Amino acid sequence: MFSIQQFKNCESPSVSNNYELKEILNTIKYGNDRLPLIQSARTYDKSSVEYRKIKDSKLPTFRFNFKFNSYASNKNIISSSGLIYIDVDNINDIPNSDFIYAKWKSLSTKGFGVIVKVDNLNLYNFSNTYNEIGKQLNVIPDPNARKATQQTVLSYDPNLYFNPNSTTYTASTTFDSHEVKKVPSAHILKKERRGMLGDGTFSEYNNTALRFNNISDYFIDNDGDYVVFEDKINICEPYLPLLIQEGKRNGTMFYHLTQHKMLNPHIDYKTLKSLSESINKRMVPRLPNNEVNTIINNVLKGYENDSLKLILNKERKFLFNPKSKLTFKEIMGIVNKENGRLRIDKTKLSIYDVIESWDYKANKKITQGKVANLSGISERTVKRYWSDFKEYVAELNREYKAKDQQ
Repeated sequence: MFSIQQFKNCESPSVSNNYELKEILNTIKYGNDRLPLIQSARTYDKSSVEYRKIKDSKLPTFRFNFKFNSYASNKNIISSSGLIYIDVDNINDIPNSDFIYAKWKSLSTKGFGVIVKVDNLNLYNFSNTYNEIGKQLNVIPDPNARKATQQTVLSYDPNLYFNPNSTTYTASTTFDSHEVKKVPSAHILKKERRGMLGDGTFSEYNNTALRFNNISDYFIDNDGDYVVFEDKINICEPYLPLLIQEGKRNGTMFYHLTQHKMLNPHIDYKTLKSLSESINKRMVPRLPNNEVNTIINNVLKGYENDSLKLILNKERKFLFNPKSKLTFKEIMGIVNKENGRLRIDKTKLSIYDVIESWDYKANKKITQGKVANLSGISERTVKRYWSDFKEYVAELNREYKAKDQQ
């Protein structure tokens, strides 16, 4: 029913094969010859070199949103696949919804991939549709996955959810190809009005506000003052050294202009030129004008070919809304409070894990002292949170006692 294109790995944009969606879902649910690699990746931290190596080069990927001619890029889109892929990070489960066609745990097991059937999807209404479906599912989708060419790495989830009778979402045609051709920046301007302006890290070039990080992406559909993550996330916030010596100048210039273009799709050659002049002031010696012009043209060409990547170079646990009026003291109060809450949650999780995996044959009845000993948490701390587990433990102990007396 749905034909999906497969790619060799994250680093290859060329189409390598076509599969029926059900074949792919069955592979995710039951595994194939790549399952050992997936299991191996899950033994590493997702930020480790070992994990990235497996994810980026050893596992195939799928692009669920569109079909492409030869290789994946915006200009090579042939048609919608009839589906949209929603990526959700740092969540234990996705709330039930009639719109969910399929969902499964990601490679890292820290998030979920979700597929929704969709009508009228095209390149120009994709971003808006991605956000709107996120609202329908009551989740915050990963803003970095909000692109037509988004790929997802083969995963494994024996508990994959599938609902062939799910409701089809009808995408708005507000931003159709005819409208966008007449007003190329219409979609981007709408996104800017919803939260891309007003960040204290922005500067002005030719009266156009520029972003220097992607924090505002997390507040497009969120008016709160901040968001906090149990596991740190990576954001894009390019760092420019005070001095760049020969040998690193061209690479540094290309990197920074690439990131500026990815963070600010609306900027043109003239704005990139202005930015390059500021960057070039830190070059020793400065790059010649003709080399800078070549780099700018390569950046613009790369953007058109969809070959540029947003580099997520900085770890953050807290993100504060650029529009927030919080004082430094208020921000530090929030950080301290949330860090304390996260520590409590992790402690409770450790206690729960010990209780849930209790070996009655070896340890007999569950007690606070035994839990403290097995978890490595002080008995005083276990007692502090015991009220959260008291009834559950009592029930487990009753069941154990009843079986022991049989």
